[in-house]
Amino acid sequence: MDKKSSEDLLEKLRVLRLRANIPKKPDQKTSKESEYWDSLKHQAEIDDLNQNIKLRKHFAWSLFGLTVFWIIVIDSVIFLEGFKFYGFTISDKVFIALITSTTINVLGLFMIVVRNLFPNKDSVYKH
Repeated sequence: MDKKSSEDLLEKLRVLRLRANIPKKPDQKTSKESEYWDSLKHQAEIDDLNQNIKLRKHFAWSLFGLTVFWIIVIDSVIFLEGFKFYGFTISDKVFIALITSTTINVLGLFMIVVRNLFPNKDSVYKH
């Protein structure tokens, strides 16, 4: 593009800007529309937070139930091993591994639930 055609283009843009006569402040209709969309956005954010709270409660109770069931099963194995019911025996290494892994898993599930129920403030307000 040569210099003259670029100058002509700039002049045409100036004329269009002058003809448009765009006000600096929005009119009342535009302001109301903007407020409407802002309120919809705000309501969507509230709905999202409420849904997250419900899901967190659901998963927290589900993990709690799983943990209780898991502990009952392990307690049953300890009870059977301790009193040798029905000739039930397992080696000491397996017994220690079972108790250790159960303890680590229960604590790990607890940490997952706590981190999701009480996230960092930064991660909650990022979106």
